[in-house]
Amino acid sequence: HKLGLKDLLEKAVRESWITDRGFAQVREIKIQDTGKVKFRKLNGEVVSSYCETVIEGLPQIRNYLMHGERLLHSQGADWVDKCAEIINQLFEVVE
Repeated sequence: HKLGLKDLLEKAVRESWITDRGFAQVREIKIQDTGKVKFRKLNGEVVSSYCETVIEGLPQIRNYLMHGERLLHSQGADWVDKCAEIINQLFEVVE
């Protein structure tokens, strides 16, 4: 059984091959009084797991492009950056 993109991303996150800290668009913040760590995206939105947004969004963007649309996706460049960050995390240079 072949895994789809979403399944592969979920596995990469589950195995810690991809982590929230590997994305430049988020920074870790401590939530007062809870001790929990959350992440703030560049637009100010606070999320529990940035990887979850990537797992949901990237397959949708890929499908949007694969099935052909007349217009480019408005956040296409941002998603190219996210893909580069995923690749960099998966193929990190170890010295």
